[in-house]
Amino acid sequence: MANNLTVQMLAAAVMAVTLALLFGDPSWTTSGNTIYDIIALIKTTFLAALRMLIAPMIFFSLIAGISNISEAASLKRLGGYTVSYYLVTTLIAISIGLFVVFFVHPWTAHPPTLESTLTFAPERMIDPGSDSIIAILQKLALMAFANPISSLASLNIVGIVTSAVLFGLAMVICLPASSPLFQLVKDINALIMKILSWVIALLPIGIFAIIFDFTL
Repeated sequence: MANNLTVQMLAAAVMAVTLALLFGDPSWTTSGNTIYDIIALIKTTFLAALRMLIAPMIFFSLIAGISNISEAASLKRLGGYTVSYYLVTTLIAISIGLFVVFFVHPWTAHPPTLESTLTFAPERMIDPGSDSIIAILQKLALMAFANPISSLASLNIVGIVTSAVLFGLAMVICLPASSPLFQLVKDINALIMKILSWVIALLPIGIFAIIFDFTL
């Protein structure tokens, strides 16, 4: 199944580049064209569907994963592994997110490239000769311990992960294994994963629309 989806994605990407180069016109992005408008609608809808699922998927999958550890003693033994896994996966997610935002920026009709990031060069997180490390830690703390609802709404990944880990730990430590809250979290996570599987099934179509638009 995964191999079949990979082949479909590669075929969609090749087809998108080929059709865009042979029949596409860069002026479509500004002057309007029925075919391009349909492709742009598909791209926008697909990315919006993914964006809709990112926050709840991270939140509930993390809580469900942590809540599977039913005993605090087991949690203590696995603490080092859990923290390491959390840090590595968070770093990967942040790296991918930064790459998409600065180099692809799929949420806008005309994605800026590296050139657009230079516009914001004066605003730096690290200022030479200042206590910028403390400033960075303060920013990270504000992001990590933001209101959970606000983090979910604004796609604050650091805040979402932090809230999910804290909620999961609190559930494991405070609630009995028979608590219906554990099953509720698992059920919600299962629903989100099912919806995500529907979106992933449409991935070749989404890839085609994204690459076609990007190639013009």
